[in-house]
Amino acid sequence: MLPRLPFFLAVGFALGLSGVAQAQDKSARPNIVFVLADDLGWGDLGCFGHPTMQTPNLDKFAKQGMLFTQCYAASAVCSPSRSAILTGRTPYRNGVFNWIPEGSEVHLRTSEITLATLLKRIGYTTCHVGKWHLNGLFNSPKQPQPNDHGYDWWLATQNNAAPSHKNPNNFARNGKAVGPMEGYSAPLIVDQAIHWLQKERDKTKPFFITVWFHEPHLPIETDPKFQSLYPDLVKSDADKAQHHGNISQMDSAFGKLMKTLDDMKLSDNTIVIFTSDNGPEGNGLKGRTRGSTGGLRGRKRSVYEGGIRVPGIVRWPGKVPPGSKSDQPIIGSDFFTTLCTIAGAKIPTDRPIDGASILPAFAGKPIERKTPMYWRCAIATEEFKIAMRQGEFVILANEALSKFELYNLKDDVKQTTDLKDTAKDRFAVMKATLVQLNTEIEKEGPDWWRKFKKEPKKKAKTAGAPGSPLLHAADGSVLPEGGDLGAGQADAIARAARKVKLTIAHRGASSDHPENTLASFRGAIAAGASATEIDIRTTKDGALVCLHDADVKRTTDGKGLARDLTLAELLKLDAGRWFAPKFRGERIPTLSQALMLCRDKIDVLLDLQEPGEDYAQRVTAAVRKFGQPKRTILGIRNVEHARLFRKLLPEARQIGLIPKAADIAAFAEAGVDIIRIWPKWLNDATLVPQVRKLGKALHLNGTMGSEEEIRMLLKYEPESLSSDDPARLVRTLAAIAGKK
Repeated sequence: MLPRLPFFLAVGFALGLSGVAQAQDKSARPNIVFVLADDLGWGDLGCFGHPTMQTPNLDKFAKQGMLFTQCYAASAVCSPSRSAILTGRTPYRNGVFNWIPEGSEVHLRTSEITLATLLKRIGYTTCHVGKWHLNGLFNSPKQPQPNDHGYDWWLATQNNAAPSHKNPNNFARNGKAVGPMEGYSAPLIVDQAIHWLQKERDKTKPFFITVWFHEPHLPIETDPKFQSLYPDLVKSDADKAQHHGNISQMDSAFGKLMKTLDDMKLSDNTIVIFTSDNGPEGNGLKGRTRGSTGGLRGRKRSVYEGGIRVPGIVRWPGKVPPGSKSDQPIIGSDFFTTLCTIAGAKIPTDRPIDGASILPAFAGKPIERKTPMYWRCAIATEEFKIAMRQGEFVILANEALSKFELYNLKDDVKQTTDLKDTAKDRFAVMKATLVQLNTEIEKEGPDWWRKFKKEPKKKAKTAGAPGSPLLHAADGSVLPEGGDLGAGQADAIARAARKVKLTIAHRGASSDHPENTLASFRGAIAAGASATEIDIRTTKDGALVCLHDADVKRTTDGKGLARDLTLAELLKLDAGRWFAPKFRGERIPTLSQALMLCRDKIDVLLDLQEPGEDYAQRVTAAVRKFGQPKRTILGIRNVEHARLFRKLLPEARQIGLIPKAADIAAFAEAGVDIIRIWPKWLNDATLVPQVRKLGKALHLNGTMGSEEEIRMLLKYEPESLSSDDPARLVRTLAAIAGKK
């Protein structure tokens, strides 16, 4: 039987929920379960419109509660979003302005009053399980831990599950390292949540538990039984099957938690919230970063909608109409204010609280918001790093507040039309409001953000995090702890950055151009990369063309194998429209065209996609006629090619694109100059020393060239790095190299 609506809530609804008195009847206080996904995009669930994602438990959950179509994370990256949920304050106020590397001085300070602390004060028992990511010195007395922020019992990691979601070994429980755990992260932490609910909590008190999944954040590793839910993908795109299965894996764990609430007869008096910390990682086109923004602009690290709009679902039997939807905008900091109001906890009055109560939305009434919704992301990939929303309009700005964009989200949710020059009055008002609000926020928060580009983060070994920090790579694998460089050793990292002599544009500037096209190669030249990668395949009539896949269907509007098509047939295909409409009409270039474009401008890395002496001789002839042998790097995929090209093109350098780690010695013996090691192989700590012992240079594949990624790669002191975004890679290396 559902409990009656507590008197304090009944009064609140009658008054439009402009304010709710503190609950006096403790027995009426609901239990609270707050579930947070990691890097889950707005379009990643079945109930949010994904056509193939299998999330039956969350879809069922949405039918039992209210689905918020305009739910926002408080930041475009993880740690800040979490800080806002717990404090009700925008991240630049509370100090957690950016994701927190291990060893960083940045942490959620004890001067911030968390939701867990406030609920504990009024009689709640509290628990946290899963990702924490609110300090740099995890499980160390030098910074606050979950128990210092109001949690009675906790099991957590500093950041990501290590070495991946499978068999993580970096959890700490109540201050003690757990060691290796068998299984996958989502079900493991739900099992711990259930254990606490059944065995550890004080059953005489209402409870508050935060269940913060690692999924689907990289490094993704998914139980095969969940991958098998996508049989077509398992066959055609294993990485995408890993990603989609990872979300289904999380969904299954969520369902188990909800069933436990049912079995324990707790559901009727428990409010459950599900949301995500930011938009999806990567570009969504490759690797295991295949999340969906639902068509919104931007992704993780962007203050455009796709980076900050996320799924949001609330279930509260008897209070929230089942199967309902709300189009009212809400943000992560709102949950603090809302849950304090529901439980009767006193909201702090000695500091600004940015979050509003969303209780009116449960009754279909407008939310009263005193402070506009505000976002700021220090590591946003675009020029615009600040955003503010009022009503249906959102204004974006650069950090200097000198450039702006204005969008009407009701009419233009994909943010295609900047209105600042046509809606001048609204723009002027919102600009003034944003400048004032931003100034106020900057004055209040600690100055960690001011030092972000000036000082390195310090690193410290901590008891609960063997193997971390972790960073994902393009293939979804993890970079383990190791090497002589730590994030706090600024001089060593700067030296390592200066040691990188070769910056390679992966298939050209492929983050913002269609890969292996002349446009992409021009982008690499403009980015200032040392070299651009060019994949080489042969047509039916023997022409050499720039194409990575054997099949043309992924990167053109055609179909079939390149070797079965003539050059004339290939040149009819559109190689740009698949990437973006503005590249419509881009063609597959011939190798000779690419070499002539790059001549005297940039080195070329020729990825030799096919075996055989005839192929090698034709590539050599093209290089000698149209290219520059001394500015050529040969991407060697077998030892026969290494030996053959030493005779054919002795002036060229060779990079061993070795198929497996066991081949390092053979490729070195064959004469390659550089060895590429996949980031996933770095779990084997013997490989980099082996490369060094053989006297070879080291190449590591990056992804988007972010500072967090490059700092981690620099631990291994590579001479060569590659990125889909070469301009960002070059900028990041320059910035790190200049830091002392």
